Amino acid sequence: MDDQKQTRDEQELEIQPPVELAAAFSADAVWTMLIKEAYEKLNAQQYDKALVCFQQIMEKFGKKMDDSGKALIHRELALLHFWMADYVTASDHARQLLKIKGGDVDTAYEILMKIAIAEFKFQEAQQYCQKMNKDNSQQALGYCLIAIKCRNLKRAEFYLEVLSKRQFFSPEVRLYQAYCQLLRGSGKGAIIEARALMKVFARSPAHLLIIAEIFMTAGEYSQASGLCERILVQCPGNDQALAIMAHTAYAQEDFAQAGKFAHDALRKNPANAYAKTVLMKLAVRDGDYVVAEQMGKDIITASPEYSLGHANLGDIYFDQGRYDLARIEYQHTEELMQTQTKGSLLRQARMKFIDEDYKAAVEILKGMVDSYHSYYDEACCDLVLCYEQLGDEQKKKEVTDKMKLRKVFFHRTQQVMQKIGDAA
Repeated sequence: MDDQKQTRDEQELEIQPPVELAAAFSADAVWTMLIKEAYEKLNAQQYDKALVCFQQIMEKFGKKMDDSGKALIHRELALLHFWMADYVTASDHARQLLKIKGGDVDTAYEILMKIAIAEFKFQEAQQYCQKMNKDNSQQALGYCLIAIKCRNLKRAEFYLEVLSKRQFFSPEVRLYQAYCQLLRGSGKGAIIEARALMKVFARSPAHLLIIAEIFMTAGEYSQASGLCERILVQCPGNDQALAIMAHTAYAQEDFAQAGKFAHDALRKNPANAYAKTVLMKLAVRDGDYVVAEQMGKDIITASPEYSLGHANLGDIYFDQGRYDLARIEYQHTEELMQTQTKGSLLRQARMKFIDEDYKAAVEILKGMVDSYHSYYDEACCDLVLCYEQLGDEQKKKEVTDKMKLRKVFFHRTQQVMQKIGDAA
């Protein structure tokens, strides 16, 4: 990417004060002060303070403003409350925007769609997207984002192709392309592009959160948590930032912090399935499969299209040796998701194991234990099961020796090690 292209992208995302609207109240000193301060706070990324300014503008001048002015303030308030994870108030302002004659209807539906995604209501998000103007490229971007969140790679790439045919190119397109790169298994390329886009999206916490998700999924845990810490300074209490930090803490084996962040996220947004997943994984580590299973069922009941929900529930069944149930959830996952992340590779290996194709499972799993990541322990346990079925005691010993070097054990590891000890 050349410097000129980056500059154009950055300029495109700058927050510009509404000059015409400001001129309409130029004789009012209070109005001039508030509108100037509101946009100064926005550009300084002090979103909580900007929100207060826009609220004051609506309270003081709402009755005097024409429809275009009301629409603009409702839009800004909807976006700011969305960034603050106050989804009820954000939704209220978006719906007010819909009521205004000549208001930006597509933007209102876009905000409502993103609120529904944040609450893991993907069918509802789809419905809002359908209401947008089909000629508006934001609709295709919306469909693409829904597909990415559901891990439906083919559908996401379909809409990126639609945008390409329209010759619609924007930083948001690049961001979704990077995410699709990651889901195809090209983590390095996705990380490079995500880093390049951080400055471009400096004033958009919602897009920065997607970049943090890319970092988290690609195993760049420090970058993911650092970016989320920055977002939380700008947008205190953002539940998705807290949920991503819960995942990074879990991946780095700080389980107490992982649980704290997950609970904090759920206090802000009880529907956050990403945070629930961390608590589910923590329950599994402690061997509390009853609690973990119920949480997994609750996630897919609320969000049946959420493929990761099916995948994680399948993992719970697999860890318990309930392979018929694991197969059902993994098959649901395969129907919804076509990705090559570490999690999807683990589940591909497990499907091979369930089908008694142990050699094929081993080939996948061997590549997963070359470096440490959040699925390392699971992959080691699965390799032991495979070598046991193949009768390869030497290979099994090599893996168990690796497992003994680990300082942090979880319930399943202990079970496998105990079983090996009993067999010996």
